[in-house]
This record gives sequence, C-alpha cells and structure tokens, in this order.
Amino acid sequence: MIDTASAYKNEEQVGKGLGTNEKEDVVGSLKKSLERLNMSYVDLYLIHNPISFTPDHSKYLVIDYLDTWKQMEEAWKLGLAKSIGISNFNISQMERLLEHCEVKPAVLQVEVNLNFAQPRLVQFCQQHSITVMAYSPFGSLFETGPPPQASDPTLKALAQKYEKTVAQIVLRYLVQLGVAPIPKSVNKPRIEQNIDIFDFSLSPEEMQTLSLFNINYRKVWPSFWQDHPYYPFEHKDVPDQNPFKGSSGKNPTSD
Repeated sequence: MIDTASAYKNEEQVGKGLGTNEKEDVVGSLKKSLERLNMSYVDLYLIHNPISFTPDHSKYLVIDYLDTWKQMEEAWKLGLAKSIGISNFNISQMERLLEHCEVKPAVLQVEVNLNFAQPRLVQFCQQHSITVMAYSPFGSLFETGPPPQASDPTLKALAQKYEKTVAQIVLRYLVQLGVAPIPKSVNKPRIEQNIDIFDFSLSPEEMQTLSLFNINYRKVWPSFWQDHPYYPFEHKDVPDQNPFKGSSGKNPTSD
C-alpha cells in the first residue's frame, strides 16, 4: 500500500493523491489522480480529515464533511473507487455520518499503537463493520516518548521467544486487536519483515501485558487546527505538537 495525500506533497512521486476535501472537488480531484496513476480506479479513497482546506492548504475552510461524503459516494457510484472511507474522524462524527450516509465508510484510518490503543473507537468500528487502519503503529518505539522503546525488556523477550523483531511483535499485537497497521518504510528488508507476522500468535496473557502500555498518549496531534468546528481530537492549551515531558503526555481519549 502507498499512503499519500495532496497535503504531503508527494503525489507526483507516487501518483496517488487525495486532493482537497472541498465537496465540489472530490470527483475531479480523484480523476486527476487517476490520470497521473494511469489507472481507471483506486481500491480505496479516503477523506483525509473532517477539516477542509483551500487547494494550496494555506488555510482551512468550514465545509460540512457530510457534503464531502456525498461526493465520495458519487466517486464510488462512478466506479472511480472500489471502496471509500474516512480518516481522523471521532466517534461523534462517525455517528453523524452513519446517520446520513447512503454508502457506509469501509475504513477508518486513525492513529493506533501501544501507547494509544483507542479501544472505544476500535470497538465502535468493529460493531459497525468498519475496518480500522492504524497509522503510526510504532508510536514512540523508535524515538523519544513514553515507553516502550525498542529496547524494552518485555518486547525483547517476546521477540526472542517468537524469533521475530520487536517491530514484528508490535505489528502482530495490533493485528490481533483487529486493526490493520500501516507501518511506514522505504527499506525493502523491513517492508518484507513487516508482512511476515502471520506465522505466530501472541497468547491472551501476552496481549494483556502489552495492553498495559496504553496511556492514551497521542503521537500525532495537530493542535493548530483546534479552533475549527470539525476538529476531531481533544483540545489542549499549549500550541506545540504533543510534547513529551517526563511522565506527562497522558491525554484524555477523544470521543
């Protein structure tokens, strides 16, 4: 899978972009992406965020995501996307969408990792047969942040037991939670390792042990959008992005 969006400014390199969320631009944006891809359809097309932006992403717009979703449904009806879904929506926004949609979203893409398991959101999606796709699945595993890091004794012991890497243990944990992790990598051997997680299973006791790392710590937290009426995350007072200071960083779970 190649995960891209217009906001990432990588569409020219890989050919699959999201474009803006403006309702009148959804189908047209997808058609332009398909031209660059030299394809007639994509397997999955997502609303990247319930917050809409101007085409140059210089500022956001107040456009109802229900209007955007109607155009997503039109793209699906035209056969331009085999499946349509959403990203970074909270439970309240999903409930509103489900009440008004004609085509139910197939996927919700959100942050899920050891530190931020989002059990209520995952359960909600599973109850409504919506697949949860987990971005940032490693959390702070390989960088500064709350434990665990890759050197954590518990993770290393499990990796040794199953003859896997720590990263593979984490990905397997997420799969057994019922989510589809999408780890980012440009390294061929690591990409191959990331998919090599289906020849073992963690025990219920091991799953419970790993679940204790969940402290509702959100790694990806764009607080500079929080005055938008459709901001999907919990609000905070500080303007910087989710700083980790000592044992702080425990955030309330969003709706």
